[in-house]
Amino acid sequence: MAKGKRHKLKLESEFNFSIYGIYSSEKDYKLCWLINEKLSLKLSKSEDIIFESKNGMTNNFSVYSHFNENEEILYRLISNKNLSYYLIEELKNIDFVFQIFNNDDILKITTELKKVENILGVIKIDLELIKSISKQVLEI
Repeated sequence: MAKGKRHKLKLESEFNFSIYGIYSSEKDYKLCWLINEKLSLKLSKSEDIIFESKNGMTNNFSVYSHFNENEEILYRLISNKNLSYYLIEELKNIDFVFQIFNNDDILKITTELKKVENILGVIKIDLELIKSISKQVLEI
């Protein structure tokens, strides 16, 4: 039997958001307030992300969001840790996730985030590297 030519199909998933990891020991509500002050946002408490872990425990992750109607940009600050469980298992060293939907001026925002008091670092997260179920949670 003749061998056929093999083709690899690379599927590119397109996300309509950018995601950043934030290192900070601040409480979620305090970090939210600090980010609001620095970036002139109005992040406010939203419904928690809730899902069951492999061991059957229910896990809640706090969410703060702001939708800028003029620019049609959505911002979300999400806690990555809940006791001993992580929203993004691959990034256990990240304290918070900051999502930005439909914004092209990422450099300005990340530069300002890095200036926020008590934020120790900000890193861009490559969504292609996240294999845990939480990736689906991050998509709206």
